[in-house]
Amino acid sequence: MKDQCSINIGKQKRYIPIKEFCKQYGVTLDSARWQVREGKLKIKPKKKSHERVYIDLEHYHKEWYV
Repeated sequence: MKDQCSINIGKQKRYIPIKEFCKQYGVTLDSARWQVREGKLKIKPKKKSHERVYIDLEHYHKEWYV
């Protein structure tokens, strides 16, 4: 992976690509994209509109594993 998602929280990365997120958490790609559109999943801020989508795991764990 490139340096875009190299911010680490302890042993795991803070931002991971959306496809990797789907594999790890058993979510379909369509439902993950829908959750991003609805604002239920936070993503890494993009500088350009054509950049890849990275899911913010820190926010995901705070929101869904309370």
